[in-house]
Amino acid sequence: HRQRQRWPGSEGQYSSRLARMHQFADRRAPFVRESIRDMFNIASDIRVTLTISAPGDGHIKINSRDIRTFPWHGSYFKNVPITVQAIPGPGHRFVKWDGLDGEAMQVTYDSHADVSLKAIFADASVESPDIVMNEINYNSGPDFPAKDWLELYNRGETSISLAGWRIRDARDGHLFALPTHALIPAHGFAILCTDTTHFSRVYSTVDFVYGDLQFGFDSAGDSLYLYDARGQLVDSLLYDDAPPWPIAANGHTLELRDANLDNSDPAHWRPSDLIGGTPGQANSVLATRVASLHAGDFWLAQNYPNPFNSRTTIQYHLAAPGFVHLVVYDLLGREVATLIEERQSAGLFSVNWRTEGPSGIYLCRLEIEGATENVTMIKKMAFVR
Repeated sequence: HRQRQRWPGSEGQYSSRLARMHQFADRRAPFVRESIRDMFNIASDIRVTLTISAPGDGHIKINSRDIRTFPWHGSYFKNVPITVQAIPGPGHRFVKWDGLDGEAMQVTYDSHADVSLKAIFADASVESPDIVMNEINYNSGPDFPAKDWLELYNRGETSISLAGWRIRDARDGHLFALPTHALIPAHGFAILCTDTTHFSRVYSTVDFVYGDLQFGFDSAGDSLYLYDARGQLVDSLLYDDAPPWPIAANGHTLELRDANLDNSDPAHWRPSDLIGGTPGQANSVLATRVASLHAGDFWLAQNYPNPFNSRTTIQYHLAAPGFVHLVVYDLLGREVATLIEERQSAGLFSVNWRTEGPSGIYLCRLEIEGATENVTMIKKMAFVR
């Protein structure tokens, strides 16, 4: 009724305008895809089909989309790499992919042709959960106001249900019980935070986030205890903001040097290299942002941090000299910034980009005009104000 009052005319005119708005929304996506395809000279799409070994065994994440109903089909730009991750369900472990080589749970496909992938899971023997506190943010910096959060890491081969698990500190009444749907994937992460809304605004691509804890983590030091659903202590952490603990973690988070180390030893902790830390992914000391890339290749690394608040770093490598165009676009294909437009020698390069534009997804396009070949690569970047 309120909307009808805002729009003059008869009921028929109102219904006609509403129908046109629905038609615009329905038709917009294909036009946007076509605009991006023209802007980046993408010849066509590929078809991706995803299945799993049996219902309930697990699910699959493709890029940022979590797929739980199978079989699933989707269209993706040709020659734009996609990332696919198999996530075992509770009591299951990942075995392999049908359709791709390798046994890694997370793989990158170059999207050169249609592909059908099947995640193969198997029953896992019941084992004691091997979950550790791996990273803690107890004093957010102004660039990443996510409030307090704690990252858990599952060192085991099996995804673990966290339903009924509890986290507490040393104060009476400071206790949080995880919801029934809570899960931590095999060799994966879960985040416990004081404010899921603030956290998701800053880290929009992180999964397995649970809250809201009614207590924070003391920047002057605290004691944390993690219990399973039976009340058994799984892990504990007593940290401090004075030696022998690292004293420069404010804004940078406190992270384990290796998730397999004893987290009760202060020498095994360090401040993150990145402001805002690395929730939901390997700690900065272990993160090989270019691990799958080789010195003899042309490549464009994922920007870091990502998502970012005002400034981010973009790295790329030239296997041979060439004329480099490094340009940022929005999702409508409009040029936002030209970062590099010059001839460069072979080697590794790093560029900082600062923006005050609107929040959203941006596309970083690297084009290299070489003597023997032209190379084009694209990465998505998430900007959060």
